[in-house]
Amino acid sequence: MDAAAAAIYALQAVGIYYTCQFLYYLYHRFVHMPIAGPLYRMHHIGHHKVKFPLRSLRALSYGQTSSTDEAASASNGWFETGGELVFGVPAILSWVLAFKFLPTPTAIIIIVVELYVMISGDILHSSFHLYDDAVAHPESLSIHRWMVSQPWFRSYQHLHDIHHAKTGTNFGFGDFTMDRLFGTFCAETPAFLSHPPAKSSS
Repeated sequence: MDAAAAAIYALQAVGIYYTCQFLYYLYHRFVHMPIAGPLYRMHHIGHHKVKFPLRSLRALSYGQTSSTDEAASASNGWFETGGELVFGVPAILSWVLAFKFLPTPTAIIIIVVELYVMISGDILHSSFHLYDDAVAHPESLSIHRWMVSQPWFRSYQHLHDIHHAKTGTNFGFGDFTMDRLFGTFCAETPAFLSHPPAKSSS
């Protein structure tokens, strides 16, 4: 592979990455609007209001529900936010079309980048809502234990806490470029947001 081809593939990867970030940003904003219907109830109500309200932003396991049975039916694990299903089906379709109509290297880049965005987003979001000494993680408890020791993770986790306090801000997970572009980035902690402890009380 010559330098020109490598540069083209690199640009393709960057373009696909930010396209994914843009689409996720739009989706995340959408599910906080009542017009989203069942997705609004699943995410804005089930995830933000029932399972992880401001008084309880952390759990020992991601599948652990709050004190009501309503929480169990409203949100549980991978499909809590609806994003896995909404993005999973189009992603698989895009892979099939990519291999059919695009050069193989480009198709591989699309698959790798889309998988990275989806998997890393799931892992990060799960860890945002877990104590450092969590006992279960829907994707990888080992990765969670490594991430909580990293300063960058604390920064992202705090930004996500702010999103739960001010749902019109910080729609990204590990990349807040779109929030900065569209004016929804917020690093200022609201006065009413109490920081949850890193470790559980047990």
